Amino acid sequence: ASHDSELADLALGGTTVQLRGQVNNFADASLVKTGGAGTLSRSGNTWTFDLGTFAIGSGDRSASLAVLNSAIGPADLLSGAFDLTGAGNAFALAGFGSFSNLVAGTSFGGLDVLLDDGSVGDFAATIVLHASGSNASGFVGALPDMTFVIRGDVAAVAAVPEPETYLLLIAGLAAVASVAKRRQRREAAMR
Repeated sequence: ASHDSELADLALGGTTVQLRGQVNNFADASLVKTGGAGTLSRSGNTWTFDLGTFAIGSGDRSASLAVLNSAIGPADLLSGAFDLTGAGNAFALAGFGSFSNLVAGTSFGGLDVLLDDGSVGDFAATIVLHASGSNASGFVGALPDMTFVIRGDVAAVAAVPEPETYLLLIAGLAAVASVAKRRQRREAAMR
C-alpha cells in the first residue's frame, strides 16, 4: 500500500519476486609440477619439491611449477601472493609474484626453480603462499597459508682411478696369491 498523509491509502497490489543464488565451493590452492626435474609431494599444507641428489658439475637442475585452483564446480576465485623471505639465495626463482582471480580448474604457471650445480651442499628454501578466495557477492576469505619447501643436494664426485692403478692392483693381488700358494705347498710337503 502507498501511504500519503494528504491522500487516501492506495492499494498497489501484489507482485512475485524471484530470488536466485549460487552456492560456491571454497577456492582450493594446490601446487603442480609442469616440467623439469624433481618430485613434488604434499603433507597437509606443506608441499615439498625435491630436486634430488646429483654430482657437482653434472648440470644445473630446474623445474617449472604452477598454483592451481583445484576446487570443483562453481567455486570462489583464487588469489594469492608468495612470501620469499625464507627462500635464501641457494635457488634461482622466477615468476613467484602475486596472482588473482583464478577460476576453478585454472592455474598460475611460470614458477621456475633452478639449482646451480657449482657448489657442494644440501640446499633448502622455504616459500609461503598467502591465498584467499573471493566471489561476486563481495565475499573474501583467507585460506590457510601453504608452505612450499624446495630442496636439493649437490654431492662431490668420488675420484675415478686411472687404468694404471687397476694394473697395479691386479699385479699386487697376483703376487699375494702366488705367495699364498707357495706357502701351502711348503706346508703340504712338511706333512
